[in-house]
Amino acid sequence: MKQGRLLVAALLLATLAGLFWWSNKKEASAMKAPPTPATTKILEVPQDQIQSLTIEKAGSDSLHVRHAQRR
Repeated sequence: MKQGRLLVAALLLATLAGLFWWSNKKEASAMKAPPTPATTKILEVPQDQIQSLTIEKAGSDSLHVRHAQRR
């Protein structure tokens, strides 16, 4: 009878120790800075081929940019 209680107490202690370890591990991973995502290049156009650029957004004015005359 006493061995049964000792076994239950040991299992309870092991469970609590495991939960304590897991919670500390989870906190440590939450405190780390999130990884910075790598930027993805969508389009690459050589600079000498760009003459003008127009940016349009719904509900606002469009933005027109022209390259100055080259020599």
